[in-house]
Amino acid sequence: MAGWWSSFLDIFPWFRKDPSFKLFNRATEAFKQYKSTENLEDLDTALSNFHLALASRRKTRDDRAHFSLEDILTRYADALWKRYNKDKSAANLDKVIKLDEEVCSIWEQRDETTRPTGYPAKLLDLGSAYFIKYGEARSSAGLFAKVIEKYDKLLNGKLQISGDIRRMGLMKYGVALTTWCDKQEEDRMTPQTKQRLDAGISYMEQALNMKMEERTDSAEQNDAARMIRQQCLFNLAIAHYKRYNDDNSIAELDKAIGYNQKMLGLISNDHADFVYCKFDLAQQLFHKYNHERSLPDTQNLLDTQPRESRDLGRLVKVKKYANDLLEQIKGRAEYSGMETDLMNFLDTVEQHHSRSVSRQSSREGSVARAAGSGSSNGSHT
Repeated sequence: MAGWWSSFLDIFPWFRKDPSFKLFNRATEAFKQYKSTENLEDLDTALSNFHLALASRRKTRDDRAHFSLEDILTRYADALWKRYNKDKSAANLDKVIKLDEEVCSIWEQRDETTRPTGYPAKLLDLGSAYFIKYGEARSSAGLFAKVIEKYDKLLNGKLQISGDIRRMGLMKYGVALTTWCDKQEEDRMTPQTKQRLDAGISYMEQALNMKMEERTDSAEQNDAARMIRQQCLFNLAIAHYKRYNDDNSIAELDKAIGYNQKMLGLISNDHADFVYCKFDLAQQLFHKYNHERSLPDTQNLLDTQPRESRDLGRLVKVKKYANDLLEQIKGRAEYSGMETDLMNFLDTVEQHHSRSVSRQSSREGSVARAAGSGSSNGSHT
């Protein structure tokens, strides 16, 4: 009897389902529950069952009815991303990469134009994951090569991708390239650094200029759109400041100032990038002051404000930015290095401010004496 039943199941393999079906359904239900409750116990239940479903699926012979390996890998990786975003566990990030690489390797055996709709999102996830690992290591050229590989496949191939995925990919690739360039310790940028910085700026400008309508039915999509805009502005300011420090182009400095001002207009002072953005802007405005101060008066003919008054006004603005920022970060351990740099910067600004006040007072005194002399001469006429 047992032999007959086994032969029957061999003829009709869909009756011999492996446990991955039941385990996957349990995991999916728990993950769905987590998305509505944000309860980590639901997420951990989902992860446990995804793990068991994958282990069971791997043991099943191909001639037996089994659940889609691609679906298990995809959903398991998605759940692990959620867990990583909570605990920042390097082990979980490594698991995400392993799962996503496996499912992508399956999909990449197919023609590029017939790959699943989820393939671009997986490339985006892999690019993000490798960039996080690069940020932690910072010395691994191999990891950054992986970042470039995934984003190039996403943006520069024949894939049909949605506007949302494209915009996110452009922003992330631009940020990755700008971050790499900003970390290069070079007296002058090498051709490779310049090329990557140019590409980073181009990608972020494309992302910033893509027309994306606000959606009243999707808070998550609107949050993503705002995040993309903010990251583009913040990193474009960094990129143009990098160019300015390389070639002293005032046009690049003006762009950096403009992007930082736009960024500060969009965020509150508790935003993660607020402190860095404001400190950069204070320094950039001080560079602008030094540049304008070095110009001969003939280059400022359209400005009717006296030079001393104009210089003093710029320094007052720089001091306000720096003092407000110092008040915000003072005594906070995570900003101890910045606090020291900021205090040194304020000392320099204060010296310039004192000299500017002194020059303005001298000029006003000279004007007053000249006016008094003219009045006296007139009385003798």
